[in-house]
Amino acid sequence: MLCSTTELGWEQDGDDEVALLRPERVTPGFSLDSVEWRDYVMRPSGWRLQRRLAWHEFKRSVEQSILGPTEMRLPQPVG
Repeated sequence: MLCSTTELGWEQDGDDEVALLRPERVTPGFSLDSVEWRDYVMRPSGWRLQRRLAWHEFKRSVEQSILGPTEMRLPQPVG
């Protein structure tokens, strides 16, 4: 599924990009308003989205190394 990052609210400023979403995660009628976008992106197409995805993966690995994989973390706002 191809989606506009601006339309999804994932890109607040700058150029709009296209995100290719994982088909197994998106079902008809499912709202993407409050999801963690990095869990739904199959392959980021634009360089900004690629950099953002790399940053979130780095942040997640640091959180896991500090808090451990079993700690409960609150969802972070997108953006």
